[in-house]
Amino acid sequence: MATIDNTSRSQGTGASGSRPCWSCNEEVNLRSPFCHLCGVIQPPLPSDHFVRLGLPRNYDLSDDNLERQYFGFQRTYHPDRFAQKPPREQAISMEYAANINDAYNTLRNPLLRAEYMLRLQGIEVAGGDGDTVADPELLMEVMELNELIVGANTIDQMTSLRERINAEVAASEIALGVVFAENDFDRAANVALRLRYMTRLSEQAQQSAGSLPGNRKN
Repeated sequence: MATIDNTSRSQGTGASGSRPCWSCNEEVNLRSPFCHLCGVIQPPLPSDHFVRLGLPRNYDLSDDNLERQYFGFQRTYHPDRFAQKPPREQAISMEYAANINDAYNTLRNPLLRAEYMLRLQGIEVAGGDGDTVADPELLMEVMELNELIVGANTIDQMTSLRERINAEVAASEIALGVVFAENDFDRAANVALRLRYMTRLSEQAQQSAGSLPGNRKN
């Protein structure tokens, strides 16, 4: 059988060694998603979202690089490319595509990216649905902003308030880049909690703005 040179993108696992191809039983490098002999796609190995998209495990990610990696991997593993293949190859390609979509949707969102990076360290961010805010200063700030949102009755008031909240969101994202770079995961959890609440307030303010008299698209 002729050797197949498959130059498609590889989803590296960081692991070394090999495994037998499920189709021809040839040994396949763990870093290769395709058998070099028969060209058949191999099942994905356990990995994290950064590895799945070939990205460094950094909080600060280039949007352009993220998009480029995502669409590159999608072209390689898209189920349409395997539509004429046997059912098992189709199922494997769908698993790759689902993993890639999950990775992209998580890493493109600053809050979800922070929470995911913390989970990789075994840390869950508090403040989920039903949780109370343990930080009294953050609690007071959230309550104050919530009252201002409820009490705003003009577009100008709401616009000013949204700018204030969005500035807090941006500041939290910048702070997360710093603390993650320093591997200070305890501080990162605190900043991520703040970002979560500020993001919710931003969404709440945007919804409330839509119901104000004289609202115009921003």
